[in-house]
Amino acid sequence: MLGWLRSSYFSIAPQTLALVRIALSSLLLVDLARRAQVLSVFYTNAGLYPNHRLLWSPPREYALSFLFALSSELEVSAAFGVIALIYLALLVGWHTRWMQVLSWLSFVSLTVRVDPLAHGADFVLSALLLWTAFLPLGRRFSLDALLASLREPEEQSCSELEVRAAARDDSPVLSWAVLAATLQLSVIYYFNAIHKSGWTWRTGSAVHYLVHQERVVTQLGLFLREHAPIPVFRAMSYGTLLVEGVLPLLILSPWGRPWTRRYAIALIFGLHTSIALLANVGMLSPVMMTFSLLLVDARLWQSLRERAQRRQRLQAHVDESCGLSWQLARLLKRLDTYGRLQLHALSELAPDTRARTAGASWIVCTDTAAVVREGSFSACVTALPCGWLLRWPARPLDALLAGRDAERRLVWSARLGLSGAPGSHAMPRAAVGGDPSRVRRMLRRWIGGLREACVIGLMAVCRCSSAICRPHGNGAERCALTSVPLSDRMSDAMPKSSDSVPPPPDTRVITRLDEEERAILRRARATTGQNTSAIIKAALRLYARTLPSETPIELFERFGVVGAVAGPEHLSDTYKSLIDYSNKHRSRA
Repeated sequence: MLGWLRSSYFSIAPQTLALVRIALSSLLLVDLARRAQVLSVFYTNAGLYPNHRLLWSPPREYALSFLFALSSELEVSAAFGVIALIYLALLVGWHTRWMQVLSWLSFVSLTVRVDPLAHGADFVLSALLLWTAFLPLGRRFSLDALLASLREPEEQSCSELEVRAAARDDSPVLSWAVLAATLQLSVIYYFNAIHKSGWTWRTGSAVHYLVHQERVVTQLGLFLREHAPIPVFRAMSYGTLLVEGVLPLLILSPWGRPWTRRYAIALIFGLHTSIALLANVGMLSPVMMTFSLLLVDARLWQSLRERAQRRQRLQAHVDESCGLSWQLARLLKRLDTYGRLQLHALSELAPDTRARTAGASWIVCTDTAAVVREGSFSACVTALPCGWLLRWPARPLDALLAGRDAERRLVWSARLGLSGAPGSHAMPRAAVGGDPSRVRRMLRRWIGGLREACVIGLMAVCRCSSAICRPHGNGAERCALTSVPLSDRMSDAMPKSSDSVPPPPDTRVITRLDEEERAILRRARATTGQNTSAIIKAALRLYARTLPSETPIELFERFGVVGAVAGPEHLSDTYKSLIDYSNKHRSRA
């Protein structure tokens, strides 16, 4: 029973963790690039949110960001550069454990620094970074794993390379963090499903009203709202409810593995692809797709490996005495995840073949027993997973390895400190060989136990609530385990039916306004019929006193509800318009 629980809810394949790391770091780089477009507007003292204002009036009770200490555009640009380097190091898997923690701290700092820009995707991404910080994302497909393998006792021949590759450790990772991340993903869709209870969802008109929101609708949404009939939108609305209601059951179901989770991945990708095609919801769709990659099971990786091994293996012969050729062979064999490359010693060739290839240190034998000399190394690189990306950078080595100039290869081997197979090492190592000491094994065990205790404690503190990064808002937004409730924002902007209950006022924001500003806010809501967002309220507090009494209403009518899902570019334009409008009326006065 315990073994079944561990394999079902607490284990994950190391290849899956590597896939999540690559997708997650790529997503972080895209998010940083989007924020860099509005760097001067939102992250400097010359923009809308100077750091001294946030320090004296923090946006939330617990607000921590190292960007609070930066004021000028040069300082913030340097910080963005450092954050980009952290994300790149996480992408390639260099010092992965440290980069996981630093990436989470950097992303939280970026989010808290400009709190009104935060939306559901930011909180989901922050939660994903937090839970994966307890998992070894760099165990596979990383520089850490590659360098650790190269520091192991060196093989003495190509046959030993084949033996080491066959003995690669693909055992699953066991951790409470796997269960925590799985529950996080399940609860996201659970709360999204139960909070879609407004009249637009009950009548199947939610998607119809979504494509009529000018702030978020895409070109495809514009086309559909002009040509698609009402039953199509009704089917899409009810389909969304069905998918979000079924997803928690598929993710947590103990039966039907692994197909239930594969169906869940397919449904998540289909759901969020359709959302992204119809509406601009920022980073929500790619974040949820990346989160779903945690459901990829070990059987899928094993089936991919078996399918790749059915193909003919590439037979390469390497000069073991050449330091450059031998160390490149060690490198390629460690990158050969699917076993598509089989290496042999150059001395195993037939005498006549050796005579025809004299001077070459790397050749490839094809199925027809022909010998390929030119382009042999780049052909081996192409056989690797995603090797086509490295084919062109590997071309310069073809002439060096396949040519007859052995002295040149020896010179390069000496310059780089590379030695051949017999008894020498390519990299200096301390205390090579042997198992770790008893003290080191005990220390690793204690560190692992402490890490798991931290995960359990964090799960107890969260209790499916916003204990880590809580969005400010109402309704479903108070739960950190839910994504952006776009349906709630959209439903609030629609005319209400007679039997619907109006949303409660946001007293947390209204109580901070004076009587005149409260009256203006009520008039704006009564005129537009919209529940204004916190961003517009903040602009109202800053600029209402310098404008005529009717101007805020005109602004509300012009811009409508500006939700954070519109993206920082739209928010920047809106704020600039508000400031320009305010300055124009002030100059007239």
